[in-house]
Amino acid sequence: MPLIWEVDQVDNYKKVTTVIASEDDRTRGVKKGDELWNPVTSALVWHSIGTGIPSITAENEDEVYARISLLESLYGASLVGPDGPVYISPEYVHQHIGMWTNASRLTRAQFLKQQAASYLDEKKRSFSRAFQDPGEVAKS
Repeated sequence: MPLIWEVDQVDNYKKVTTVIASEDDRTRGVKKGDELWNPVTSALVWHSIGTGIPSITAENEDEVYARISLLESLYGASLVGPDGPVYISPEYVHQHIGMWTNASRLTRAQFLKQQAASYLDEKKRSFSRAFQDPGEVAKS
């Protein structure tokens, strides 16, 4: 199922969900002055899958932030800017109240179980790779 999202219920959605290109970027076909999708908005849309929270509301914005913060603690910043890693801030989440996606909903317990299992499985794979023949590592 494709991910579907809506941002038209976000206050000042045009200002919040878009940015204006400050320079040309021929590699992406972007010209200075073009209106672009805000990378923060994009990250929040995709985080709706990982967090299991399909919409941001005044009632759940703290839980959205907490879950994203946990994911970033485990896996690193959601974005990289010109000065380095960019983490999702409480302000970014608050600005996106009203955003909606069709991501599947997870309870907190389901989310934590899923993330703990995923993290532990990756660490086990990492451990196993540490003892593989370098030629075998290249094949995996």
